[in-house]
Amino acid sequence: MKKILALLMCVAMLMGMVSASAETAEMPTITIWAGMSSNCPEETLHQGTIRDLLGINYTVEWTQGDFLTTLNMKINAGELPDVCVFWNDTVAANALINSGLVQPVDAFVTDAEKYPNLAAIPAETLDYIRASTPDGKLWYLPGNYAIEVNDPWPGWTVDAWWVRKDLLAQVGMTLEELNTLEGIEKFARATYGMVTADGLMVQPISYSSEAGYNIILNAFGIDTGAGKSGMPAISMVDGEKVFLYDHPNLKNAYAWMNKMYREGLMDMEVTTQKNERLTEKMNSGSIAIYPGSAWSPGLNNAWYAMQTAEDNVAAANLEPLKVPTAEGVAEAGKVFYVNPFNNAMVFISKNCKNLDAVLKYLDWCNRQDPISQQEVNEGPEGVYWYWVDEPYGEWDFVPEYKAMRDSGDQALVDTCTTQMYYLSNYSREWYPWWTQQVTSQNPFANRLNECCQIISSSFGISRPMHVYDGVPMLAGGKLERYLPTLEAISEEYGARLIMAGSDRDFDKAWDEYQSQLETRGHWSEVKTEWNEQFAAYVDATGEW
Repeated sequence: MKKILALLMCVAMLMGMVSASAETAEMPTITIWAGMSSNCPEETLHQGTIRDLLGINYTVEWTQGDFLTTLNMKINAGELPDVCVFWNDTVAANALINSGLVQPVDAFVTDAEKYPNLAAIPAETLDYIRASTPDGKLWYLPGNYAIEVNDPWPGWTVDAWWVRKDLLAQVGMTLEELNTLEGIEKFARATYGMVTADGLMVQPISYSSEAGYNIILNAFGIDTGAGKSGMPAISMVDGEKVFLYDHPNLKNAYAWMNKMYREGLMDMEVTTQKNERLTEKMNSGSIAIYPGSAWSPGLNNAWYAMQTAEDNVAAANLEPLKVPTAEGVAEAGKVFYVNPFNNAMVFISKNCKNLDAVLKYLDWCNRQDPISQQEVNEGPEGVYWYWVDEPYGEWDFVPEYKAMRDSGDQALVDTCTTQMYYLSNYSREWYPWWTQQVTSQNPFANRLNECCQIISSSFGISRPMHVYDGVPMLAGGKLERYLPTLEAISEEYGARLIMAGSDRDFDKAWDEYQSQLETRGHWSEVKTEWNEQFAAYVDATGEW
């Protein structure tokens, strides 16, 4: 019944969209190509709010296939939409800049009279972008960047070691005992042989091959957030920069995973297991320890669908745990670093047909105000959402829109908004998705938000971005050429190391891994090139 009512509301609101279509003929229309996938229809409710507010109509073309393939097709065709926006991608950025199809935007961010909000973008963010372009020009505007450069919001930090606290109590252990891998092993062994109420074997440790096992590497003091260039993550070891593939504890990390695998304490499917299969096991209660992101097994959907703990005992009893540490490791590695500068790139076509409208829209998107992201995503305050507790407090959607937006039906959600938040910024002062008023009687509906706040505030899984994280990829260089091969080698041999049947097989796979990094991946040559790029980058930006 709830979905039927939401659908009827959707039909009524969409009829309003259709009747408004005539007014767009008199308005400038800007075209946006988003390097992200979506099933949003051509017209959403949000687009109507922008027409009413700014007198501008915008349309979005989404990427349904491979992003780089689509980009190459557009470049070869010699014509781009007015605006191109995509998540940070050095290869794609260099391709667009070299194509001659986009224009520099320096003039727009220095014209405070015409574009006050573009001119108010933090200077550090603009300098960061300039330092990464071939000629030092500002070839694109930042998207999804922090207003507070020196103290950015750390983001949706849902990476943790998730454990079943009901099983923990069942074996007579506490969360405090799981601060080390020794404690994790003890719990894993205690759950070995358990079966669910449906007779399924409990997997002591399981994760998804799609999401990977980086958070296990963190337990060995290894940072795993790759730099802007794509170069494998750097950890500081005894005051020296060490890449992930060279970290002295990397072999120990694989040896521990192999040990768990050979003893049957790690799910035999981890090297091939997809997120969908992981979700099935999580919901069936057949996983005791899950190291990874809450998104991979869809924990948010599981919690939101629950009304009581009995609906999904496994999800109800999952508790996020700080990354445990291996023996001899003083501090766990960082899952990621926080980049306050920009997570997305916003290019303007050289042959932009409605430049004035584009700049008016982007200037509105870049207001240096905590509310900007929310309005760019959901429309102006007072139309489809409103304050419950004065500005920067609790808020909620208006009932009709809420029925669609929070329906859980993606088709209905897609008719509401194009979710263009990546054209804007974000603030530590107010993050809307942690402050939406909770009106549901479901005690688990807000569980993900609660976990996010706990993880981001006290788990220490992130660090500030350093200068070596910002080194750009050399266009046409060895890193650009060999990075896909290096990643493929690491994925292939990571699986072999985890599944090795004996110590001898493990050592053989490790030696082959090191050899393949050199012979196929040209690892030493890539590092030499990167170090040269690093030196040049520091010369240009200084240490930070």
